[in-house]
This record gives sequence, C-alpha cells and structure tokens, in this order.
Amino acid sequence: EDAFRKHHTSAITRDIWLYEPSTGKHKQLTTFGGEDRNPVFSKDGSAIYYLSEQEGSFNVFSMSLTGAPEIAAHTSFKTHPVRSLSIGDNTLAFGYDGEIYTLKAGESAKKVEIIVRTQEDSNAISYKSVNGAVQEMDVAPN
Repeated sequence: EDAFRKHHTSAITRDIWLYEPSTGKHKQLTTFGGEDRNPVFSKDGSAIYYLSEQEGSFNVFSMSLTGAPEIAAHTSFKTHPVRSLSIGDNTLAFGYDGEIYTLKAGESAKKVEIIVRTQEDSNAISYKSVNGAVQEMDVAPN
C-alpha cells in the first residue's frame, strides 16, 4: 500500500490500535473508513494525536484515551495533506505543502521560518596562474 495515497477508503486502510502489554489485548481506537495513521502519545499519555482524512485531506486530530474517546481536529488544511507527524515536549511538528509547522495545545499551527544559507551567485575567490614559477610557498595563517 502506498503511504502517500490520498482519499482511499477500503477494508485495508489503516486504523489506530492500542496494545495493552499487561493483558496482551488490542483495542481499536479509530474506525473511520479511510486512513488514520502516525499516532503519537501526548506527554502525559492521556491522549493520542494522529493524522486522518476524516474531514477531507489529512489533518491533525487527537483522541482522549481516558473516559469517552473524544476526537478533536487541530488543523483544517484543505489543499494538501499534512505529513510526518511527530511530537516532542508537548509540541507537535509536521509537514504541510513543503513547509514545516509546529502546534502546541490550544494554539494554531505556526509555520517554522527556515532560512537556507547559500553561496553568493558570484565567487569572491580569484585564481592566479603561476605557471610553475613558484620557488617558495607557505599556507596563509587565516
């Protein structure tokens, strides 16, 4: 199955399950007929965040793991799918439309400003031909 396939609904689409090692039992958490994937646990383990197409394109959702399983949407991007969900110190990170975003609880997603430093179009280094006439050489100290 292609991990980047969009809007696929069938019996083989992914759902999210929870395994309880102490009992050896599995519990199905999501039942949407399309894709639910990339679950990550909240820092305190009381919820999971995951990607789902349940409202169209892949977006970030959460589900409570305590009490009734409340599901909440945290992003609502329309044009492109959210990809590569991860979490660290209660901050979610994901990719959308070639950009990287972060998301903290109760806040809107924020695009991370990334500046890629490159070499200038012109090269300030100049080369001098010495044609074998060098009699002595030393490396510059800087």
